[in-house]
Amino acid sequence: MPRTVASRLIDTLPVTLLPIAAGIVLASALAWATGLDALGAARGLLAALGLTFLLIAPALFLGAALGALAGAWAGLAPQTGSGLAGRALIAAGPLLPGFLLAAFAALAVRAGAAAAPLAWAALALPAACQAARLARPAMTEALTSDALRMAEGFGLDDRAVLRHHALPAALAPVLAGFANATLAALAGAVAVESLLDLPGLGARLIDAARAGSTSGALPALIALGGLAGLLTTLGTILGAWLQPLAGSGGRGR
Repeated sequence: MPRTVASRLIDTLPVTLLPIAAGIVLASALAWATGLDALGAARGLLAALGLTFLLIAPALFLGAALGALAGAWAGLAPQTGSGLAGRALIAAGPLLPGFLLAAFAALAVRAGAAAAPLAWAALALPAACQAARLARPAMTEALTSDALRMAEGFGLDDRAVLRHHALPAALAPVLAGFANATLAALAGAVAVESLLDLPGLGARLIDAARAGSTSGALPALIALGGLAGLLTTLGTILGAWLQPLAGSGGRGR
């Protein structure tokens, strides 16, 4: 890991963890004030946080990665299989909001399907659609850019130009829009957990809201905000780690 990326991780990660810690402390304090098990409340919120993280993170990162690659290929070779997949994701994006996919997943689970794969799919598809929508025009623009022509003028072969110049340019807007994808995934996770009866932060928030319990909803809401910051920070750090790798590959030829 480059030193600049490690430094950014050290500098930003503790800040993103503060809201999560605040939510856990608040849950413990509210439980203690009402005569309940404070340690049990803290453990319960931490377990819910872990489940929500494991639900969102794999779906978000994998969905964004596959969608970005498919969208880039839709701009590079729209008639290939990958290009057609990217075009399909772009077209389906407005039709596949997270809450609607969560409802379909709930119906499938009621019919006997496994909950975890459907939950991941319901969160990964919107992320893939957004990534494809951002990557395709960026790839199209990169293929006609002066920087690409200059790289070709220096004698780089087509694969090197694509890998080290066009593809990083296509992925840049996906990384820039990662915060929006994270917020959409969090909203989808709330619906998924509530409809599939998964004991994550989203389900705790909805259950507390239905019961009219502000003391139950507030810690979960604060922890969700911290989780959003954590995932966005991890996405930013991942982008900062990938950029030097692309650049070094281009210089090494």
